[in-house]
Amino acid sequence: MDHPLRRPEEILAYRSLREILTAKPRSLWTVGPKDNALTAMRLMAEKNVGLVLVMEHGAIAGILSERDCVRRLMLAGKSPELTPVAEIMV
Repeated sequence: MDHPLRRPEEILAYRSLREILTAKPRSLWTVGPKDNALTAMRLMAEKNVGLVLVMEHGAIAGILSERDCVRRLMLAGKSPELTPVAEIMV
């Protein structure tokens, strides 16, 4: 099967969060930093997305991904119901 070769700058191109978000559909899902992690994970599962924006006072405070939930929450033995998003977001 033939695959066109891509230049390294196409593969490794650095894009800002703003550029990534503008290329995505307009449906962005958000949670607050005080919401518990279980709420965020349920939202990601319901909307079939891998990350949510964490918004505070109308501004982006961080992001939370499924990977963050696994590494910073589950593997650390924290309770999803008792852990606020602010403790595990990036």
